[in-house]
Amino acid sequence: MLYRIWKIQFRFKDAKGELDESGTGEFSDKRCSSWTDDALPDYKSSGDGSGSCPGGGYESTYERFCVDNNMDGTCDTI
Repeated sequence: MLYRIWKIQFRFKDAKGELDESGTGEFSDKRCSSWTDDALPDYKSSGDGSGSCPGGGYESTYERFCVDNNMDGTCDTI
């Protein structure tokens, strides 16, 4: 049986949990990469500053989670 170990950098900032799947330590919503199996090689930035990935096969390597106490779609201060 083959097991893969996947490491993700994370931090808590401004009462939000953030994940950086790129492994670079740059917690940015403007970063993208292309998946190969269970890895994110060929780390790239979208370049246009919009936070959109450059095209097919690319997706964000950054995720942010927060508490929404009243379910209005915005992060609440805790």
